Amino acid sequence: MKPIFDEFKDDYPVLICDSPTYLSWFKPDVIFVANSQAKRLRDIFPSAMFIYTRHGLISKNFAYDAARTCDYVCMPSEDIRQQYIEEGGFSSRQLWVTGYSQMDPLFNGNPLRHSLVLSEGAARVLYAPTFTDGISSVPEMTPLIESGKLDQGREFVIKPHPLSFRTQKVFMARLKEYANSRENVHFVDNPGEDVTPYLQLADVLISDASSVMFEYLALDRPVIAINNPQRFDSPRYDVDGIEWRWRNMTHEVDVIEELPNVLDQCLRNPQEKQEIRAKYAQRLFGTRTEGRTGFYIRKEVEALLARRGGHHAG
Repeated sequence: MKPIFDEFKDDYPVLICDSPTYLSWFKPDVIFVANSQAKRLRDIFPSAMFIYTRHGLISKNFAYDAARTCDYVCMPSEDIRQQYIEEGGFSSRQLWVTGYSQMDPLFNGNPLRHSLVLSEGAARVLYAPTFTDGISSVPEMTPLIESGKLDQGREFVIKPHPLSFRTQKVFMARLKEYANSRENVHFVDNPGEDVTPYLQLADVLISDASSVMFEYLALDRPVIAINNPQRFDSPRYDVDGIEWRWRNMTHEVDVIEELPNVLDQCLRNPQEKQEIRAKYAQRLFGTRTEGRTGFYIRKEVEALLARRGGHHAG
């Protein structure tokens, strides 16, 4: 939400919070949500306009349902807007092509701050998995990481999904313990820390079905996707979601023991799959790659406020 907040803050009363009590005091005309909060908040703010910014770029059989709870939906590109019309049944007037605000720092290209101290010169590998049971690679990856086969001669960064600290506690404890035993292995222990700076510094991303794979397209670097063998039984497995339809942009790993060789290959030849990555990046981001999502959202909101005579943006 920060790029959106920053765009409005000098000219409008704006508030970032997670408390309906504060919102009640604020009396917003417009409420931005990144998940399905609108479903609960509409009863408290029946006259507010709800705008869905998304909090990821994938489906997990969730994205359309969350978007339907809002009046307007921010789209990263024209192609994705058309997808929402054709596959999701959305009205074209609901969908604004604004970019995706979480991507703005990557597209701006400015160095981003992070909490780690990394050595210079070594290849940097980021492991950023999802938390979803049956899709997450964490159960398979943990013993492989502990074997030391992935971090030899490299800086290896483990950035868990924020919810993994609740849902995968045993694995998180093991990964943290291993990182503490190795100078070149780093465990990001703050659930609230942004993944974006770690995407920026990584030479290769290892994931599974996390939205970070698609954010990483902005950098045109290799992506390794681990396939959980139990994925077909997960209610979050959406065969039509881009996390599965666009799998060919990644180096897929079905047998976890093959990962060290795949990682070596990606570091030796980062240009492999460059053409297909560029194709999907174009479809996903279109022309909204200048890092100005807040600007485009503000244009849409000001048009709404002008029609409704409102003054607040919440």
